[in-house]
Amino acid sequence: MTDAGVDYRSPPKRCDLCDVETPPTDLEPLGGHQACPRCREDLNLMRARDRYDLSVRQRISKKTDLHDASFNLEIRRPTWLDAMAFFGPESKLGFFKRVFGKGDPQVGDAPFDDSVRVWAEESFGEQVMRMLQLPELRQAILDLIDAGCKVELTGGSVFVHDADKGGSDSLADMALAKQLGVALGVHVERFARTYR
Repeated sequence: MTDAGVDYRSPPKRCDLCDVETPPTDLEPLGGHQACPRCREDLNLMRARDRYDLSVRQRISKKTDLHDASFNLEIRRPTWLDAMAFFGPESKLGFFKRVFGKGDPQVGDAPFDDSVRVWAEESFGEQVMRMLQLPELRQAILDLIDAGCKVELTGGSVFVHDADKGGSDSLADMALAKQLGVALGVHVERFARTYR
């Protein structure tokens, strides 16, 4: 729309996940990304997976019915990143401190620091803290924690686990975790490509 020769339309932007040009009003947050409607609707994020060469392996274990289901996702990335870190709800990962004697590094983002427990192998601490300086990556981890998951980063993979084994209420919870896990995998892959 123009008024006296001034164009008030916003120029299109690109979806962070699939790189498709999208009107800015159609972009909404998804796992720390600004995502187009197509990516938000695609629970498998196939275009983002293809763009970043991510592979996803999903295991669902059920006891007697769907309400006892638990899941594990592995998002494999092509760029190797020598890091080992675990992220979980602040109250759920206390055993790491007891077992490994490590503290919980703080990144200076109060919502993240208050909600997420971080454990990183000491030799990878600098790399993990550097990764956590990216607000979008922290948001992706926080979204997974809020969805009831734990996250493990080891070498070439991002693992997403049901935080409460058998606590998932439906396949929809697992589908959301898969979508958010792939979104996190994209963040980690981008970081790994620029870190080297």
